[in-house]
Amino acid sequence: MEKIKILESDLLIGIPLEWAVYDEEGQLLLDKGYMLNSEKQKQILLSQGIFRLGFTAQPIEKPRPPNDGKFFKGTTHDTLKLLGKTLRELFDKIHGNTPDDYSNHFLDLAAVIQRLCNNQCDAVLGTILLDQSFSYSHIHPLLSAVLTELLGKRKQLNEDDRKIFIASALTQNIGMLELQKKLANQAAPLSDQQRGIIKAHPELGRALLQKAGINNADWLNAVHNHHERIDGNGYPVGLSGDSIPIAARILSLTDIYSAMILPRSYRDGFYVKKALRDIFLQRGSAVDESLAHLLIKEIGIYPPGTFVVLANGETGIVLKRAPVDSDSTQVLSLLNPLGKPLANPRQRVTDESVAFKIKNATHRLKNVATQPDRFWPLSH
Repeated sequence: MEKIKILESDLLIGIPLEWAVYDEEGQLLLDKGYMLNSEKQKQILLSQGIFRLGFTAQPIEKPRPPNDGKFFKGTTHDTLKLLGKTLRELFDKIHGNTPDDYSNHFLDLAAVIQRLCNNQCDAVLGTILLDQSFSYSHIHPLLSAVLTELLGKRKQLNEDDRKIFIASALTQNIGMLELQKKLANQAAPLSDQQRGIIKAHPELGRALLQKAGINNADWLNAVHNHHERIDGNGYPVGLSGDSIPIAARILSLTDIYSAMILPRSYRDGFYVKKALRDIFLQRGSAVDESLAHLLIKEIGIYPPGTFVVLANGETGIVLKRAPVDSDSTQVLSLLNPLGKPLANPRQRVTDESVAFKIKNATHRLKNVATQPDRFWPLSH
């Protein structure tokens, strides 16, 4: 196993160590489970140059079947609404200091998201983009969590590691929920006060989670470091490159992309192609370059739920992502070239004819029934 340097942000006072600590020569310094009890002790330890072995997100100590039966009783839209409602209730309870088993609650939600990604991923992505009734502050973490799972699978991380990453994505912005709600309806520039809240929210988020009884180091570090940048110009610590935990690098990317493409009150979700272009331009500086490439491969240029114009002039909605290294995106044409609704919408596959190639993305259709359940019915 390789030696992984332990950073200051990895050591939490009053929380048992989730891995053994070694010096540079490989000598054991502290056993797993040891608890640091002061800032001075922490700094003395850091001054020696300390390491842990390998990178494995901590496994769930008592595996148990997820409590997900209640979520799969209707359409994908129904499932997402219930996920959002449950997430809102958990956030409210944490902010209200209500004691509960939060770690397992979030891990149960992570298991639901994994199941959705396995069985109905196109439907989930499409429903999130299409439906504007969702609260931004609750649908944003769900989209970020879905994308986190997709990237985690691409990276061939094991299932339990990915659950921790998904839980991190669900809780990454818990330190700025009220501001996030406001910003979803704000087209004006940020105020100085708002900038201060944004800068502080990673540390506040980690503190809230610790207070709620969540003590997994990888989870807490991902939330704390998800605004660090590869070039070292992020916050709150200024980490760079590989010193940023992989979970935080994934969350950084999925957080940015989700914020770019989700509809806001002052715009619709038209920015999917521009979002990927901006992500691509930020690779190696704001975001991890290899992860940026993986994201583009995973969701394609036009993810499900995107409205597009085809070369033949028809307008439709993307139903399914293109397979890897393929252009065969599935589109349901809804309008004819004159802009009139088709009596019988037609499914097009973009690589079957030059006429069916996607010409460009367009704004959502206003005068055509576009309920998510019409395109992606069942979630199970």
